[in-house]
Amino acid sequence: MATTCERCGKTLRTGFLSDAVECNGKMYCEDCFAQVIEEIKAEQNKQREEEAKQKQAEEAAKQAEELRRKNMTWQEREQEEKNRAQGIENVLLTTTNNLEGHTIETYLGIRSVSVGTNFDNAKAILNAEAQIYASLKQFAFDAGGNAVIGVQFQYFSSYEKEISVVSPSHMIVAHGTIVRMK
Repeated sequence: MATTCERCGKTLRTGFLSDAVECNGKMYCEDCFAQVIEEIKAEQNKQREEEAKQKQAEEAAKQAEELRRKNMTWQEREQEEKNRAQGIENVLLTTTNNLEGHTIETYLGIRSVSVGTNFDNAKAILNAEAQIYASLKQFAFDAGGNAVIGVQFQYFSSYEKEISVVSPSHMIVAHGTIVRMK
């Protein structure tokens, strides 16, 4: 069975004097292969340029925000901080993968938070969990989300022995999916 160039249809020689070149599972003649390589390079350059433009736009937005904050009065800063605190407080957390009566508008990513310490009583564990809840809400708000769904906790314990004293070490890890709800 004769092999043909994927692009121009030219019959290709195979074997010792082969003029066939394989790229991404397709066979090309040498001329078409050179064109394919040039197209790939052009696409990569275009992608790099788009990434550079995106980075420049993000940097410009960051500088504009810094300038805006620099020019704010203390009352405006105080109001912005109150609005931020209220926004973080309003972020919903749930262990389920949806919220009844709400529709997920967009998924913004998965986030994990961990707290580790020597929890010697239930109050310390509750404080660590509260810290995790607050962190998840803050991450969600900063990402543009208003809810974290599918929140799950994992508890890890280990024991270290130091000069005949066993000291427990505990870690709590929580993760969830940040979403924007309607």
